[in-house]
Amino acid sequence: MHFMKFLCSIERSLVLLCLIFISHTFFAVNFTWTGAVDGNWNNPLNWDVNAVPTLADDCFISSSAVISSGGNCRNLTINAAASLELGSVSISIAGSLVNNGTLMVQGTLDVIGNCTLNGPTTINQSGEIQVRGNSIVSSGATLTNQGVFDANGDFDATGATLSLDAISSLGPENVFNGNNGSSVGWSVINGGSGWSFSGQNYTGSLNGSFTGSYLWSYLSQEVNLSAMYSPNFLNDSPDITFSCWIKSVFNDNDFFFADISLKDASGNTLASSTLGSTTSSTSAANWTQQTTTFSGYPSGVRSASISLQSKDGEFWLGNYGITIDDVSLKVVEQGSSGVLQLASNVVSLGTLSGGTVNYDGAGAQTILADTYNNLQISGNGIGNKTAEGDILVNNNFTIGANAERFLTSSNTITVNGATQIKSILRIDNSSAVFDANGSFDASSATIDFTKNGTLLLGSTVGGLGTLDISNNVGTVVYDGTIAQTVDAVNYVNLTINNASTKTLAGNIAVQGNLTTEAESNCILDLSMYTLNLAGDLTVGFEGGLDASDTDCSVVFDGSSSITHAGSQSRITVPAQNLLTESFVDFSSWTQFNESGSASWSASAPGGSCTFTANSGSTCAWIQEDSYTYSEDYIVFDLPEPKTNMSVSYKFINPSWLGDIDWLYCQYYDGSAWISLAEYTTANEIWTSASHAIPDGATQLRFFSWLGYGYGVGVDDVVINGDGYILNSINPTFNEIVVNGSGISLNNPIDVTESIVFTNGIINSESDVNGNNSQPYASSNTITIKDGASMSGASALSHVVGAVRMESSSLSELEFPIGDGTNYRPVYLTPSTPISTTYTVEYVNDAHSSIAFDVNGNNTTPCDSEIDHVAMGCWWDIEKSAGGADAFVGINWDANSGVDDPAEIILSHWNASTSQWEKISGSGNQSTLSDGTGGIGSGTASSGRITSLSAQSDFSPFNLGSSTSNNSLPIDLLSFHTFCSHDIVDVNFSVVSQINNDYFLIERSTDAMDWEVVGQIDGVEGGNSNTQMDYVFVDNNPLANLSYYRLTQVDFDGKSKTFYPVSTTCGGAEGGLPIDVYPNPASNEVTVELELDNFQGDDVYYTITDATGKALLSDYVQLDRGFNKHTLDIGKLPNGVYILRFNQTKDHITETRIIKR
Repeated sequence: MHFMKFLCSIERSLVLLCLIFISHTFFAVNFTWTGAVDGNWNNPLNWDVNAVPTLADDCFISSSAVISSGGNCRNLTINAAASLELGSVSISIAGSLVNNGTLMVQGTLDVIGNCTLNGPTTINQSGEIQVRGNSIVSSGATLTNQGVFDANGDFDATGATLSLDAISSLGPENVFNGNNGSSVGWSVINGGSGWSFSGQNYTGSLNGSFTGSYLWSYLSQEVNLSAMYSPNFLNDSPDITFSCWIKSVFNDNDFFFADISLKDASGNTLASSTLGSTTSSTSAANWTQQTTTFSGYPSGVRSASISLQSKDGEFWLGNYGITIDDVSLKVVEQGSSGVLQLASNVVSLGTLSGGTVNYDGAGAQTILADTYNNLQISGNGIGNKTAEGDILVNNNFTIGANAERFLTSSNTITVNGATQIKSILRIDNSSAVFDANGSFDASSATIDFTKNGTLLLGSTVGGLGTLDISNNVGTVVYDGTIAQTVDAVNYVNLTINNASTKTLAGNIAVQGNLTTEAESNCILDLSMYTLNLAGDLTVGFEGGLDASDTDCSVVFDGSSSITHAGSQSRITVPAQNLLTESFVDFSSWTQFNESGSASWSASAPGGSCTFTANSGSTCAWIQEDSYTYSEDYIVFDLPEPKTNMSVSYKFINPSWLGDIDWLYCQYYDGSAWISLAEYTTANEIWTSASHAIPDGATQLRFFSWLGYGYGVGVDDVVINGDGYILNSINPTFNEIVVNGSGISLNNPIDVTESIVFTNGIINSESDVNGNNSQPYASSNTITIKDGASMSGASALSHVVGAVRMESSSLSELEFPIGDGTNYRPVYLTPSTPISTTYTVEYVNDAHSSIAFDVNGNNTTPCDSEIDHVAMGCWWDIEKSAGGADAFVGINWDANSGVDDPAEIILSHWNASTSQWEKISGSGNQSTLSDGTGGIGSGTASSGRITSLSAQSDFSPFNLGSSTSNNSLPIDLLSFHTFCSHDIVDVNFSVVSQINNDYFLIERSTDAMDWEVVGQIDGVEGGNSNTQMDYVFVDNNPLANLSYYRLTQVDFDGKSKTFYPVSTTCGGAEGGLPIDVYPNPASNEVTVELELDNFQGDDVYYTITDATGKALLSDYVQLDRGFNKHTLDIGKLPNGVYILRFNQTKDHITETRIIKR
């Protein structure tokens, strides 16, 4: 029963709603505003139909309407020549808004439908127009917005003017003063003879001023602000400025005070301020202004209370104190800039100025290419906001936390103000540039480089947040002209531009290249931190990289090339002139209230004084400004190193009737100003003074203190002390760590603290010309400075080329040299502790003396103690002129062909006798490879041969043997594998062979159990002193990871096995097939591929050598289907190279190319 009643109730409600809907649909009424009674929208007497409009009624404004209460309507139309002023109330519009006249909104217009603005529209700072449908600002129309225009639908302002600028409302400037010789409006309380009227005035616009007596005088007035300004205006707490002008009638030390209070309607004080001044003037002195401004005080001010006080300071009877004129209050309401919120498609922003444009759509949006004042990107976290074209933001740019991400596309985004990223900034095109000229903060956000675009940072950086470099693309450029801090994150490419110092905030890693611009004073300072660099280092200008600080380190963890313009060292030079100043200008000084001229007519309370500069035509004249107690001075910043400083100068401070201004010469110690001299008595002529300045002082100043004199003069200032000069030196690193593929030097580098070898080769310039030493002829070498340490060198990591080491001690020096495959160190121990530079290089080639006869017999010239020397290598060892002799040690290992260590000899090439000789002096001894263990303790696989006497004759050294043992038969240059189309090529090269029969190629799955898969004969006859290259092809390799090794077998059955290498072929690692022909080739190769997919816009190929160094590279288009490209390899040296395609959608198999 109850359920049936409930159904009946619902049925009746639905019928009623339907009737209401029908009546509103078919019986809507047009309402025209008359405003006959008041501004109440809901007063029926204000409408022509004497009713109140509902959401079903259309309303028209045909004249002037000032609305003070809210309401509803369906459609609202403001007719041409009509105006609507909406107060701080709300009107809901169920349909559309059309403004054909004038619209001003202080409250809220909520438009469910569309909005069309054909006439001028103004939104005040507390106003808002919210449009759920589409918005049109017609061509020629103006939207002035200090509040909010919220466009939820499409927005089009083609041909319109959108002004979002802040506009200040200026109230009338009210002037209160004595008018027509009286004190009208003021309450006067006499003190002494009280206030009197004076004919003098400041502006001349009014005929009166007030002058106080020689005793205290008081004058007050209450100003009723509510009589001049509306309550709404006053409730916004406008800025209120009090101002008056004062001058002393005659005496020194006249006093003036002004108390100003802002009060509400109940008389309560909301804010107050007191001004005070003591003057020192004459009757001819200038007027001075006293002023204070109230801002940000509580709402509700209605009046201002002003109280003036004056007294003659020296009680000269019959005279007066302060004259006061033009007492005024200026009331200014500071407007706010408007916000334009755009949630959907934007066709045009017309002519846009000021304010903030906020793209806040719930999905994807296109950000219009335009010039913005402030630009915000927000939303609901779904959909990308993508730049349509180039964007200029003159002020601030914000990507809100609720925005999904902002995409630059291929455009340039320039922000001159602050940039704040709170979600994701994606630089997604190789042509994209985000140029942040102001501060930049993405500390809680993500910067995502998906293509090789650029992020420019021109000011302070609050943080780069998560810098997503997973695609291994993108460049961050610090290009500020102010000092900048480089955020401690991982970069792909990092560039330092423009003249200022950029300092690391912490450890950073650069996966690509690091570049500093070729501009003076463009500096990257590592401070105490570590730089990990995988790519190339380019330092464009001398001193552009400061990597010399204690504890800083550069870790090269990739394949790097170093191009470096050089470093600078600061050298202290004593007794330098730091400043000679005659004050032609003040460019070297910070200055307050001083002048410079040929002569001075300096006014004082009772007269004037004229003096000229001590020398020349100019000097500095320092005088208290307008006789107030301001601090008037000139300051000079003392330069580094701030030691052994002194100052001399001339000064003058003449008196007026016994009154003088005081002069102080002071220095700043970092926390306080300390006087070097105080001159409190008169000096009528130029007087000399000089003082020592304590070490560490940062500034020097000349300071004047009011004594009612003529001021002070300073001239011919000379400051001397220690100075710095910059000295050009080699590129300098505190510490280098080698932990990558290797480093190539295009300039010399010096290491001052330590060099650590972990993995990778440093390619230093050779100091050898053919087979001859040429000491110090090469320049692009590495130098390990005196006192620096070296550690970790091995076969995996060492220097190929010349190494220089400086020494002034007796400590042993290990030279970390080799051939890129084998570690071949040299050990030198100086005999005397004098400054010496040693240069050592391992040469992986036969010395020119190595010779064979027609039968293959060794005919290399050796003395009687040497049977033969190593045929495929030698060591070049040099020392600087006058340097210390040194004990020489050379190591051997399992690859050196040693079988009888006791017969190994340290040999030296004697250019005079043209033969290899056993080293001079007491001979040599073989030891363990670390130099310990005593004579004969070395083994066939490891040892060191060391001279027992310090050697003075340097140049070629070598390993020799006293018998035919120690055949030193083969020197392996390289051994590597390459997989292509599931076929493995095993490549190796040897530089010499002695008694060599054949080579075995072995294969393994675990590097423990080996099987022979091939055999290659050695050179005919078994002996050779030239490089030979070999290739073995394994047509049936093991799937996935496998190992290969090489074994060399002599004719006498002796063998030597070299280190294994790994390769991955077939299985999951395979890629798309590729055909390259002809191969080998001389000039061009043709590449053919059949592809199932388009490979992308940024595909490029590289051709690398065996060390991984890219020699050729270019972009290439790889489309779906058949692709054919021709590559020019004509300029490559003969050799074996690898062709790779990079940034492809699908993996494409790497391919070997042979150039002949």
